Amino acid sequence: MEFKDLHRDVIGNGLCTGCGSCVGICPTKGTAMVYVDHEPEPVLKGLCNDCSLCYDMCPGKDIPFPAMEKLVYGRQKEPDKEPMGMYRACLAGYATDDKVREAGTSGGIASALLIYALEQGLIDRALVGEWDTDVPWHTRPLAASNREAVLRAAKTKSQVVFTNALMGEALQKGGKVATVGVGCHIEAIRKLQVKYPSHRLSKSVAFTLGLFCYSNYYTFATELIILERTGIQSLDEVARVEYRVGKPHGNLRVTSKDGQVYLVQGSEAHMLFRAFSRNRCDMCLDWCNELSDIALGDYWGARVDGKDMKQGWSTIIVRTEVGERLLKDAEAKGYIATFPTDDSHLLLTGGYYKKKHTNVYNIMKRRRFNYPTPDFGRALFIEPIKRDISFDFHKAPHLKWRAELEHAD
Repeated sequence: MEFKDLHRDVIGNGLCTGCGSCVGICPTKGTAMVYVDHEPEPVLKGLCNDCSLCYDMCPGKDIPFPAMEKLVYGRQKEPDKEPMGMYRACLAGYATDDKVREAGTSGGIASALLIYALEQGLIDRALVGEWDTDVPWHTRPLAASNREAVLRAAKTKSQVVFTNALMGEALQKGGKVATVGVGCHIEAIRKLQVKYPSHRLSKSVAFTLGLFCYSNYYTFATELIILERTGIQSLDEVARVEYRVGKPHGNLRVTSKDGQVYLVQGSEAHMLFRAFSRNRCDMCLDWCNELSDIALGDYWGARVDGKDMKQGWSTIIVRTEVGERLLKDAEAKGYIATFPTDDSHLLLTGGYYKKKHTNVYNIMKRRRFNYPTPDFGRALFIEPIKRDISFDFHKAPHLKWRAELEHAD
């Protein structure tokens, strides 16, 4: 397989996730992520040696979940019994360092674990994403090797970050790496480990931190919101963009080069972003990163007794032995604090219903009309909708603290 085959079957069919894996795995460095018509896209800029690595690692078209699950867990998931995937523990928690906690989208757990791993010598660098200083409304991958770099990359970006594009660079530098990403980033790594277990990259990944993902959004959405919902007249005026600033869901904050700060309310920004969900994201079935060592997202569970809920909290799903050991050691060293919870609150979130219901139906309808769709290696399954608990802030007893937080001064 050549890059032209990847372009024909994946990119040209709208199945590219934008993860950057085809760039990171290319032995000739012949591919690159380039912005085409507002969006990042893999392109061939040099030599293709017909090695098939880009095609075989790509999570856009073929995602062999049964084989990847057997690699990670030793067995296949039972979709009707394990809606959140296989895991060892479900926890709530936060980074104990206030600066790390404040920098994060939720409780700062991802940043705290990376900082711990770097400072303890468990990894040499972490593959993360940051805002591009040259084009502030674009993202770019970053190989973070210290605390400052990790914190620079903290907080969600709500658009594609082609983090895996740096894998080749990380391999050249040697040592162990940690990867942080949404479902498609981690799926690409697991797919490589299944198909090429002896590849240097397969062996160099120390652990994976997976982020919950409702969807990535087109970069054009960010551009549109800046121009339509702030006082900025041209993107050339933008100096900095930040998502999820402030309380629940957070605001979109844009700073202009003349120092003016513009806020778009979180509820409005969230609504506008959802209208620009990426085409391939509407065919993704992995909301809570079922193949990662540890999966992380917002916390929507019950109040933790005796704890201040006004600060950021994360849901932590510990999936593997590697993840369990990492989490326990980081907590023992004082980097994080965790508390037992269960996954019932996760069954009430929009992300769960989108990935396990809406997207499954989207794929079914697309297949009826012979539109391109991914192959997940097993039959599609629409999970039952839970009807016994409300997810309304103001009606659900377990979310009373969220309603109070929303109306706090």
